[in-house]
Amino acid sequence: MKGELTERLKTSVDNKADAKPKKRKRPSAKSSAPPPKTADGSAPREVAGLLLTRALDDKRSFAGLTDAIGGLAAFLALSEQDRNLARAIARTGLARRGQIELALKRVSDRPPPKGARHLIHTLHAAAAQILFMDVPDSAAVNVAVNIIAREPRSARFVGFANAVLRRLSREKDELEPKLRSDKLNTPKWMYARWAEAYGHQTARAIATHHATVHAESVPLDLSVKGAPADYLATHRTALPEAVLLDNGTIRLPRAVDVRSLPGWDDGAVWVQDAAARLPAQLVQAQPNERIADLCAAPGGKTAQLALSGASVTAVEQSRPRMERLRANLERLQIVDSVTLHHGDLFELETTSGFDAVLLDAPCSSTGTIRRHPDILWTKTQSDIADLADLQFRMIAKAADLLKSGGRLVFSNCSLDHLEGEMLHERVLKELGDVLQHQAVGGSDLPGFAHAVTEKGTVRSLPHLTPTAANALAHGGADGFFAARYRRR
Repeated sequence: MKGELTERLKTSVDNKADAKPKKRKRPSAKSSAPPPKTADGSAPREVAGLLLTRALDDKRSFAGLTDAIGGLAAFLALSEQDRNLARAIARTGLARRGQIELALKRVSDRPPPKGARHLIHTLHAAAAQILFMDVPDSAAVNVAVNIIAREPRSARFVGFANAVLRRLSREKDELEPKLRSDKLNTPKWMYARWAEAYGHQTARAIATHHATVHAESVPLDLSVKGAPADYLATHRTALPEAVLLDNGTIRLPRAVDVRSLPGWDDGAVWVQDAAARLPAQLVQAQPNERIADLCAAPGGKTAQLALSGASVTAVEQSRPRMERLRANLERLQIVDSVTLHHGDLFELETTSGFDAVLLDAPCSSTGTIRRHPDILWTKTQSDIADLADLQFRMIAKAADLLKSGGRLVFSNCSLDHLEGEMLHERVLKELGDVLQHQAVGGSDLPGFAHAVTEKGTVRSLPHLTPTAANALAHGGADGFFAARYRRR
């Protein structure tokens, strides 16, 4: 029976559905170079505008642009304090983009040319500070005008920028009532899909959560080897604000330098959102079982499975992601207990079949907007449709890898029903003769009973916080969908 499901789909994985990033024009050396050192504090603000350019126009990952190792050259050239400011400005510009666009439109007598990207992103960076950050308006305005004046492409718009930003500073209190709807910060097509799937009240709650959280207020979730309660008891002095969630996640109220965490260098702890723990928990791995973790990077779920005593094969197609997976498992000191397979999962074969397969599939990642606001503006409806089709084919392939009676857990971090609930219904309809739905119960997921649906699938939402004995728990969790099946 091996391969029959994949064969009967009679469709190949085309370049677009292969989840490979589209090739983008490499930014010019001039635009990527460190900004000129000036005494007016413009360097981090200029980099903030550059981050917006790269994220919105070049569709580059904001997390990648601000990565401490592989980030944008201009960003890495800043001091740590200036990096924090540049990141905060750009992140606010992304998360509040709809409100900023409306505010600038209200105080402008004419729109800037669509091709004047440097001007537009510099205005957005300044408006983010004026409207939503604790930055003196005069500093935001003056520095933005200086940045525009120094750039040959934008210099002729200095008068326009100065007038617009000064008017925005004067009239921001009058504008405030018109900017109250956080719905403004979600693309109309995306909000409409959420409203259809969850209702307007929940869609508004999701949009509000995305707009009001910021990098410093999104909690940092940790998984640890051994008993999390013991880890906390041992390191309570170093982590006085840590909360233990009911699903075993240790939550800190804000981000910290992970290298300073107790046990980090010894491989005792890793970063993993509370909701990201759910798929591996649903596998219910047993010692000595053969389990395949497909699309395994960055390795948090692989670690969960390996630490259960299972024999894990971790599959990853991307070479950079495989190297990241390897490095993370090496730090956790479990790389020798995992079989790493670099290659296309559609070409993976097995003679005896796996006891279980975990497929945390490539998706639109809309469930992680609270951490990655650039996703709001870089995904399209066609992207979601293509990804949902890819996910269906991946589920069929995963079923081929199972032994009779083997378990399959499918998951992704999308909020879109096309990649979740509707995909599940398609699996039941088209693959139901081979895959039987194995319903999830509230007792299967401590702390996330609220995420278990009436149909026995899992749907976590970003504005809903997992339960904890400690009432200080806060901060929501990434949006996830998961379903569990058994091979007939």
